[in-house]
Amino acid sequence: MDEVIGSLPLKYREAFLLRYFEELSIKEIAKIINESVASTKSRVLRARLAVRDELSRRLEDRYGKEVS
Repeated sequence: MDEVIGSLPLKYREAFLLRYFEELSIKEIAKIINESVASTKSRVLRARLAVRDELSRRLEDRYGKEVS
């Protein structure tokens, strides 16, 4: 998991870590990263989807079947 998160672009990694590890609200994150709430929501979503997709790909490679 650390490798997958570490591979995210900085702007997505930062938003992802603040949201899911520090458990900050979107509004709190937006203030920290000096972005709008809408932009912050987008970053968190894109980061989450990128992590999901990469983990799914790795599981599929390892076990040879599509993981939903």
